[in-house]
Amino acid sequence: MNALSQRLEQASVPVFPLSPRQLEAQHRIRRRLLDGVYPLEPVRCLCGASDSGLPVAAGDRWGLPLATVLCPRCGLMRSSPRMTAEATARFYREDFQDLFCADAERSLEERQAAALAQQLRRGRLLVRELERLLPSIRTVYEVGCGTGGNLLAFAEAGKRVAGCDLGGDFLPAGRAAGLELCEGTAADLLAHRGGERADLVLLLHVLEHFLDLERDLAEVVALCRPGGLLLVEVPGIRAIPEGYGGDLQRYLQTPHNFHFTAATLRFVLERAGLEVLSINEAALALARRPAGDAPRLAAAPAGEGRAVLRYLAELEKRWHTEHTPLLPTRASTPTTERRHVMQIRWMNGLANSLFQYAFARLVAERHGLALTYDRRPVAGQEHVLSPLDYGLLHEGREIAHLEPPAERPLENLLHLVGRTPTAPILNAENEPVYGDYHKYLECPLGGSSWFLPYHHLFEDHRIYRAHLEAIRAWFPPLPCTNREDVCVHVRLGDFATVPGRVVPPGAYVEVLRSLSFRRLYLLTDDPTDEAYLAHFRRFDPILVSREVRRSFRDTNRRTTLADFNFMRGFDRIVIGNSTFGWWGALLSQASQVYVYRRWKRDGIRADLRGHDPVNLGETDYPGWVGY
Repeated sequence: MNALSQRLEQASVPVFPLSPRQLEAQHRIRRRLLDGVYPLEPVRCLCGASDSGLPVAAGDRWGLPLATVLCPRCGLMRSSPRMTAEATARFYREDFQDLFCADAERSLEERQAAALAQQLRRGRLLVRELERLLPSIRTVYEVGCGTGGNLLAFAEAGKRVAGCDLGGDFLPAGRAAGLELCEGTAADLLAHRGGERADLVLLLHVLEHFLDLERDLAEVVALCRPGGLLLVEVPGIRAIPEGYGGDLQRYLQTPHNFHFTAATLRFVLERAGLEVLSINEAALALARRPAGDAPRLAAAPAGEGRAVLRYLAELEKRWHTEHTPLLPTRASTPTTERRHVMQIRWMNGLANSLFQYAFARLVAERHGLALTYDRRPVAGQEHVLSPLDYGLLHEGREIAHLEPPAERPLENLLHLVGRTPTAPILNAENEPVYGDYHKYLECPLGGSSWFLPYHHLFEDHRIYRAHLEAIRAWFPPLPCTNREDVCVHVRLGDFATVPGRVVPPGAYVEVLRSLSFRRLYLLTDDPTDEAYLAHFRRFDPILVSREVRRSFRDTNRRTTLADFNFMRGFDRIVIGNSTFGWWGALLSQASQVYVYRRWKRDGIRADLRGHDPVNLGETDYPGWVGY
């Protein structure tokens, strides 16, 4: 099998950590697949295409072997080969719950209560979305109802409800709430109800589990009265960036046998004789069963196979770009016999270390110094992750640990500590130059040998203005892939512990109200600060960050780099007073960057020439606008 990428070809590692219970289930399922306890069978596409399909991936989110293929004719994606009906039934009885349950400590009753509450919230949203149709709806059924929480919301709205589910583990929670629920298929539910059909049938995140789309969907349609409605929701292929962080492997899972775009979902529903009233790429569809009994034969969507293949290839390429470390090209190493060294002592996080790297490399290249760094942490900074930890730098001789040679003391030893040098740099006339960091790039170095270790930040945007193109050329560029939306970076976390440090939410809101955009992507280091993030609700944002990072050492390095590169893909970026946002914007192809002018400078004193060394909010780079 030649999948879309080597990663998907060798997708045998879970995309997230598994609990001991999940690991045990994974090993058990894998063994049963290898031993033939779970036999497999090939599956032809619904459109009738004779080929076996184009390979997409060889594994799923849990690292289980799962062959996913794409039909080049209609664009429908499916698992093939996949478990037989008998093997699937046993999988749901013996393995499904263990594989899905990440929390081994929670009892079945606790999981039932949590699932019921979650479904009830979702059901109430559906009731509101279908408000204009509710007067014509008296009876609601759900296939694959779980606890029945969705149905409970319709019961609250005065509707008669009933549901079915193949697994009986969660039905007791709904029955305890007074719901009429049975264990079995759609056909079993129809028999249980004595042949009475419904005005509305819910099929939410169930269609993708079907083994036989044509047969199983026909049973569901039979639950609808003529003129009745069917509400279908599945995990949409084109919604992978929003729902699964752009990770195709995270989206794929063994229980899902089919995968849909809006076009292929419409094709499947129309082939079942339904009239599609509305549909989107989420993919959520509302369809009606016609009053007549003669279904029309739906045609396969033309060109959808090629379109989906291009989309998946671009999605995988984007994932690799976002999760591939930035790799600056190597600084030149001087050939002179004299010892000229520029050494970095790393401090703080990803973005701050980029300031250190940029300044050090500019000085090193200007004066022909070897650029090195010391792997030993600065005192009090033992928790710091260096750019090497983030994958920003290669191992090599230019990053080896170097000490001044003991046998020949250096004529000039300059330690750059803090934001003011502890020793001067000499100009061409051998006169000391204090405080003005521009001079490090303008003045020649005196003396026959230099060793310049430093371990602080140079957040003066004027230093880099003349060198923007050179700095950007050190890092592989990311293409601008989103010109219709806006990405906002909001720094919270440890900033929230310092009064006045966090940018007032009204400042973000003001600039966003002046922009026209399709969607707002909200990138933050603390997605749990609901009170602060509530100010963005008017824009219906998509929250990108999913992990709380309390300290540098707790940082999920892959997530940090993915967030950083995700921001770089936008044409319009709004940043606050965070160096993370500043560097993400600087290394992007964005044509518009909105930066918070009142950059917080607590505890920072001016240099000896009266310059403010932290002035990133005053950045006057092309396309940067202050707010």
